Amino acid sequence: MTGFGIRVGLAALAAGLVIGQGAASAADAAKGKILFTQKYGCYQCHGNEGQGSSATGPKLAPNPMPYEALANFVRTSAREMPPYREAVLPNDDLADIYAYLQSIKPAADYKAIPLLNDNWSLDRRPGDFGPAAFAGPFLLLRPLGAKLRARDVSRRLAMIYTHGVGSKQNSRGE
Repeated sequence: MTGFGIRVGLAALAAGLVIGQGAASAADAAKGKILFTQKYGCYQCHGNEGQGSSATGPKLAPNPMPYEALANFVRTSAREMPPYREAVLPNDDLADIYAYLQSIKPAADYKAIPLLNDNWSLDRRPGDFGPAAFAGPFLLLRPLGAKLRARDVSRRLAMIYTHGVGSKQNSRGE
């Protein structure tokens, strides 16, 4: 194949992808969610929001693969997922499912979640777990500039479970 033929082929492929994306974006995301989570059962392997799982099925969203690639895979799959021919999954339904996958927003950055920041501590005094240090079941963490460690959270939750919320017993068992 000549250089010109390759360029023409790539241009045709790119045009097909753009046209396919346009057709998919004209679809109905709300209907696609119903099709994804109820009618076709896609969620069973790919999760309710297309997040996927290493055990069941790959991630589809956010930022799904191009529509033409997804449609081709869905129609011709020879892997764990059975192929869904057009008689089973019409093109309009597939376009709606793709619109739903496109509508899924990425999860928040973990740095924007206060409980996961490095500047949170469990209470004002290490070892004190009295009522003054506890302001409710989900307010165990207070911003104090200390680092939050998973084992500290585990210890605190185990102590709540064992001794109750208002226990005067500290983390050392005193």
